[in-house]
Amino acid sequence: MSYRRASAVGLSGVFVRLLLRLFPNRFRARYGDEMLSAFLDHRDAILEKGSTSTLPRSVSVARFTCTTVFGLLRAAANERIRARHRAKRAKSNHSQGGGTKMTDLGTDIRYGIRSLRRTPGFTLVAVLTLALGIGATTAMFSVLNTTMRQSLPFPEADRLVMARATFSGRVIWQHWPRYPADRAWSQSPGRASPNRLC
Repeated sequence: MSYRRASAVGLSGVFVRLLLRLFPNRFRARYGDEMLSAFLDHRDAILEKGSTSTLPRSVSVARFTCTTVFGLLRAAANERIRARHRAKRAKSNHSQGGGTKMTDLGTDIRYGIRSLRRTPGFTLVAVLTLALGIGATTAMFSVLNTTMRQSLPFPEADRLVMARATFSGRVIWQHWPRYPADRAWSQSPGRASPNRLC
């Protein structure tokens, strides 16, 4: 931004510059020069081109300055209120040892619902994808639970033994709950074979 000389700013520019002091320091440091420059550029455009109505230029500039003044007063009050609320929120969060997680969660949920309402196509695709994923997971769990986790429909199913032959021709008997002990037994020489169930 180019700084103007005090004579180029004029009385209305000085007045607006004073009104900008009503804003919080942080806001004024960030936006104050741009706001003043925008006001001066618009005021200079009115002075150069003249008014679009039948009013003289000085009346048009006075009208624009009054509108800007009332707008700045309203905006400064709003910014002060926001700054006070931010300070209170920061103080309460600091006294509670950080942000309140339930408040943050509620805010996040409301934001998510608002975002989903704005884009119904995406919402439909997301809901269908979730439904398909949950349904597929439930179906796989049901099948695996039935086949793998439930006991076999035999009396004393925990005593079942599986036999398999190795390439050397030896038969290895495996009883799953006692697999390490049975493996040691099957590899020891001179042991008798276990009882068969069928």
